[in-house]
Amino acid sequence: MENRTIRIRVAVICGLLICAVAITTRTVTIAAANQNSYGAHGVYTTAATPTPTATPCASVGSWTEQAPYPIAIWGHAVASVGGNVYGFGGIVNNTAITNAYKYSPASNTWTPIAPLPEPRAWFSGTTDGTYIYLLGGEDQNFNTTATLWRYDPISNTYNTSLPSYAIPTYFHACAYLNGKIYRIAGRAIGTDFHVEVYDIATNTWSMAANYPFANHSLMAVALGNYIYAGGGNASPNKTWRYDPSTNTWDDAAIADLPAGRTAAASGAYNGRWILAGGDVNFAISTSAIAWDPAMNTWSDLPNMVQARDYLAGATASQSFYAVAGSSAPGTGTNDNQQYTETLCGTPTPTATASPTLTPTATPTPTPTCPTGYSYTTTTSTGTITQVTTDTGNHCDDCMTPIMFPFSISFYGASYTGANLNSNGDIQFTNNSAVVGTLCPYPYPNLGPTIFLYQDDLRTDVGLSGCVAWANGCGIFTGISGTAPNRVFNIEWHAVRHNATANTADVEIRFYENTPSFFDVFYNFVGDNGGNEGSGVQASATGPATTYSCLQPILTDGLKVTYTLVCPSPTPTPTATSTPTPTVMPSVTPTTTPTPTPSVTPTPRIQPTPRQRPTPAPRP
Repeated sequence: MENRTIRIRVAVICGLLICAVAITTRTVTIAAANQNSYGAHGVYTTAATPTPTATPCASVGSWTEQAPYPIAIWGHAVASVGGNVYGFGGIVNNTAITNAYKYSPASNTWTPIAPLPEPRAWFSGTTDGTYIYLLGGEDQNFNTTATLWRYDPISNTYNTSLPSYAIPTYFHACAYLNGKIYRIAGRAIGTDFHVEVYDIATNTWSMAANYPFANHSLMAVALGNYIYAGGGNASPNKTWRYDPSTNTWDDAAIADLPAGRTAAASGAYNGRWILAGGDVNFAISTSAIAWDPAMNTWSDLPNMVQARDYLAGATASQSFYAVAGSSAPGTGTNDNQQYTETLCGTPTPTATASPTLTPTATPTPTPTCPTGYSYTTTTSTGTITQVTTDTGNHCDDCMTPIMFPFSISFYGASYTGANLNSNGDIQFTNNSAVVGTLCPYPYPNLGPTIFLYQDDLRTDVGLSGCVAWANGCGIFTGISGTAPNRVFNIEWHAVRHNATANTADVEIRFYENTPSFFDVFYNFVGDNGGNEGSGVQASATGPATTYSCLQPILTDGLKVTYTLVCPSPTPTPTATSTPTPTVMPSVTPTTTPTPTPSVTPTPRIQPTPRQRPTPAPRP
């Protein structure tokens, strides 16, 4: 059993001065600069009781002020790693500085970290989930740079030996996606339209397709397998989608902004692109909006507490942070504004009309699982169904959204889609590429989730272990049968991050006509699950069921069935009525109904925690 460092990873996006981190969580705080870049920047029921239903609802969010940034700042860079937010450099009194700080949402405190190697302002920052990368900007003499620095949060040190990119810029946007960092447009000698790509694995830069026009103070984000960019000085309401697989920019793939916006905080949050503050129609604004890729629409969010531009955004610990920013030209602030949403998906009781009781037999209640009950597991052997529909998930630590061919029930709620994590889980309300194994479950910061084979996995094409499959590594789906008896399979072809010859072929199978259970198949796994976890959870606080936790019991050919079992009511509740003679087939119940007995749930047996290996830095 190897020692591993547990980290929560996220897809990261850069805005004009700062790179934004794309974590799907429920709370967002916005700090002075734009993180993407500089900121351009059941109860048992009788017929007469309410029936719990998963009621559609809009996410409800609010902004609050958190611990202020240690200094009034703008033009800085922000990124998040491991649930903490990091701020670097910026402008104070018209001078670039080296100051850097770490914010802990858990303690709501900022602490100093190692200063930058030299002063920087109007630059950008992003993260691959392990390190923070800082790109370009201007130095203390206002010379434009093309440097690439890498900050290690574990050792609190900077690597300044990475290669610089070709065209020095500031006020650019940046984004991290699938092992690569993208520097997009910005200010150079003039306004730039180039896009440069840094490949982390090969430590090299290359040119990508140009941005459609020269632009600066724009915002960018990575969602799924695409990069989205828009706003900015040149055409503040235009947006574009970049597809790395075709190296093309597409105007029609994303709706334009509802109003021109520059220098805003930018980030991925709850599967959407959020823009907060900035200059809206050339005025510093409190406005915040979100783009939903499923609907291709922009919607208004609650306004921020303070109007700011050139602020930076980062998502961490279920919050989106908008850090600092400018309240007037050249004037920095130390605001730390946090946005938090309440997500939908939990069944909400909705009252039904009072029924008319029949004069014949007393009705038998239809059991629905009360809150607090979880899944049981049974094991057998089974054969995986090789499926071939490619979801496009080929990466290290990334998320891919999918739609289900039929509604899938999980903990009593019905879902039409979910987000697939390359690291072996299915998230129904989150979009966070968490990495590593943290068990027994529940896993912190995640909502309803199925953990098939949770580890630090890779689904990139071309890795050594990927030759085990004809279609290589990735996540694939397949549908069989006809309605209402369809079967939907999702299959992972993956390899271990630091042992790419160590393969895993794991599949989950949902059944349209039996929504109370699903199956997970382990065709072959390189270490029999000795470094992985498997199970389910309804929320970050439970209920949850852990099948395996760093135990070598996920043997080849294993089939694990998860069943949501409700207890039988004792005594069986019945509805009693005295029929009134009438020629009609139904009668009115008496005014004294028999009380419905409450059902006492059987406590869930908590899994015995297993001692985890001592974390060690990941190579």
